[in-house]
Amino acid sequence: QQFLFQGILFENLEQLGFRRWCIPVTALIFSLFHWPEPVLVGLTFFGGLIFSSIYAQTRNIWAIGFYHGIIGSVAYYFLLNSDPLATFLK
Repeated sequence: QQFLFQGILFENLEQLGFRRWCIPVTALIFSLFHWPEPVLVGLTFFGGLIFSSIYAQTRNIWAIGFYHGIIGSVAYYFLLNSDPLATFLK
């Protein structure tokens, strides 16, 4: 997801001259990909703002991809009361 949103969407918005809007637009579209869970939409919008801000400074998707995986797993487990790995570990 980081490659798609920060690596492609963010970069394309910036190249098209929308530098001011790169972070909020990328965060908004990132959050909409987590629909229909309203908790995840809100959480991922906030996370998308942070991830996109970090990407704007570092241009590195590896670290934010790693943290996205950890934060996403924790959010599913504690906020949605669902184990995202349960289907793979059966």
